[in-house]
Amino acid sequence: MFHHIDVGMVMPQISAADTLHQLSISLACPEIIEALPCQHLCEYLVNAVLFSFYLSLSECMNAEYINLVERKKKLGTNIGALDFLLSIHKEKVDLQHKNSPLKGNDNLIHKRINEYDNVLELSKNVSAQNSGNEFSYLLGYADSLRKVGMLDTYIKIVCYLTIQSRYFKNGERVKLFEHISNALRYSRSDFLINLIFERYIEYINHLKLSPKQKDFYFCTKFSKFHDYTKNGYKYLAFDNQADAGYGLTLLLNANDDMQDSYNLLPEQELFICNAVIDNMNIYRSQFNKCLRKYDLSEITDIYPNKIILQGIKFDKKKNVYGKDLVSIIMSVFNSEDTIAYSLHSLLNQTYENIEILVCDDCSSDKSLEIIKSIAYSDSRVKVYSSRKNQGPYNIRNELIKKAHGNFITFQDADDLSHPERIQRQVEVLRNNKAVICMANWIRVASNGKIQFFYDDKATRMSVVSSMIKKDIFATVGGYRQSLIGADTEFYETVIMRYGRESIVRLLQPLILGLWGDSGLTRNKGTEALPDGYISQSRREYSDIAARQRVLGKSIVSDKDVRGLLSRYGLFKDVSGIIEQ
Repeated sequence: MFHHIDVGMVMPQISAADTLHQLSISLACPEIIEALPCQHLCEYLVNAVLFSFYLSLSECMNAEYINLVERKKKLGTNIGALDFLLSIHKEKVDLQHKNSPLKGNDNLIHKRINEYDNVLELSKNVSAQNSGNEFSYLLGYADSLRKVGMLDTYIKIVCYLTIQSRYFKNGERVKLFEHISNALRYSRSDFLINLIFERYIEYINHLKLSPKQKDFYFCTKFSKFHDYTKNGYKYLAFDNQADAGYGLTLLLNANDDMQDSYNLLPEQELFICNAVIDNMNIYRSQFNKCLRKYDLSEITDIYPNKIILQGIKFDKKKNVYGKDLVSIIMSVFNSEDTIAYSLHSLLNQTYENIEILVCDDCSSDKSLEIIKSIAYSDSRVKVYSSRKNQGPYNIRNELIKKAHGNFITFQDADDLSHPERIQRQVEVLRNNKAVICMANWIRVASNGKIQFFYDDKATRMSVVSSMIKKDIFATVGGYRQSLIGADTEFYETVIMRYGRESIVRLLQPLILGLWGDSGLTRNKGTEALPDGYISQSRREYSDIAARQRVLGKSIVSDKDVRGLLSRYGLFKDVSGIIEQ
């Protein structure tokens, strides 16, 4: 049963704030939008947009912001998707405030205001459109939501746009297909899948999904008939990684000269590694092809082990002792099978001026015993333990206080760092105005299988690799008391405050990360999977954290964020640490 709203009757009588509240309800319940007459949709939306537009142009900015906070209290903690537009006003207030962290940096302030003026321009464009012409601007608005991490809100907007897509122009539908593909990857939304089946089944052919992803969502057999040698081998690596030998056969049959396929499938050597997993000599040779592309020292041996990362040995270039101390922070929980090779990969770095601060988080295995044994033979390792289990990000915050380095970086207890990792990252931060240097990584299963992702790539940005100038923590603060995702929130906060140019990303794969069956990225309820799926808990955390960044803590408080994390069992109390 649809809820019928006579928009033509109610619009002149209700305030813009009330309209915004009604719109948030509608976006959360797409069947309400379905019941609205199309000619009133733009009017309904624009009233809410104009409310935020008015606020952003107000001459009495601080008075209006206080008024906005009062309205916010009346409306509740979630005022809907257009929160993002309201942030324009909040941001400009912050930039003019005497305590702003950007005060005195006129170039950065100008850049930041311009970024928000782009969103302001979007709201003006939406408000100027006639009914039916606003959709192209809403498609751009959806892009903005996705880029700042408002994933749950983004998915609701995509559902709304899909419902209304019969009014779209052809060019608008092409952009919508990209949004639908993103929303399905993120959420596997039953609502969206059912909507497509019931009303827009022809859309399935146009979605930007691999054949196997379409099969998974829509119970089809696209992968059975798809020619993976066409269109630049798109989806070949991702769809065929479970049977890489079959994928390699397709490549060989399609090419007389394999060099041609390298131009289209640049990580081909890593895909071949998966096909030759039973022959470690060929595997090592192909993996080294990848390392040579990045001018990285190569693997000399791979010794048989239960976990392949335990047996990988690298050739090592000449050591350097830089003037800048680097503090490397590790949190460890039940990692007796991996902690030794992970620590040794740091102790074997070409950059020697390091300290490694390791904290065991109340493991029930021999992790702490192994750490102490390694620390006994190398004084650069400092050992701590949690008083009670408290999660990796609380441990990071505690160990940052103990760190003496000019630069601080991190490593998970099952990661293997390439011997040049620290040196390469230090060189960037010394010779660049950036505040963070990140690297890529490759995820490797215990048997050596390399994980490809939905974009056909195996090398991915590694947030855990972040090397950060220590004084940034005094400005940005530490990590959220969360079991998951706090490093991504920190990364986005730095971007929000300093701009994307403040972070340099190295394309070299400087970390090999173990892709195991356990771990929070694989556990049900906290997944972040290679096909793009992000668990509901992660999406909601990303969404509310993004709202806080753009609206401020006076509107989305830390208590709000903590409440969400607690609801999912992800909030972790601080217990403190003890030096061993």
